[in-house]
Amino acid sequence: MSRRTFVKIEIAFILAIPAWAGFSPNPFNTMYIMAYYYLVTGWAIFLSRVVPNMVINWTTLGIAGICLIGLIIGLHFFFTWLHREVARKQGLQQLGPDEKLPSLHPWKFRTTFCILGIVVLMFIAGISSVGSVHQLVWLRTRQ
Repeated sequence: MSRRTFVKIEIAFILAIPAWAGFSPNPFNTMYIMAYYYLVTGWAIFLSRVVPNMVINWTTLGIAGICLIGLIIGLHFFFTWLHREVARKQGLQQLGPDEKLPSLHPWKFRTTFCILGIVVLMFIAGISSVGSVHQLVWLRTRQ
């Protein structure tokens, strides 16, 4: 599928969303144009309003950085130990009585960072989901 065809399908899908939701089938209504405008540019408007009022608490940011470094080091030591023990047990099961354990490749920091990144992304996704549901419930009960 070409990129142009994909863009056409994507635009048709975005314009059809209000009709599927039970609203007016005319996607070029002023209300929908404004809704799409705020959907695309709302984050920039929000940032332009909020960023000048933000204050960074350097102590808290430093403590979070120290905790993150401690978590990375602790996870790396834990995964190194776990990798060594699992490989040793598997090697002992496959070896005969006179054979020696083969050397295994070391656990890499990159693998630790990847695992930690996945866990952090799952944490962020969970918080975002809870926040979205909370916002939807709040909007629904205001009517």
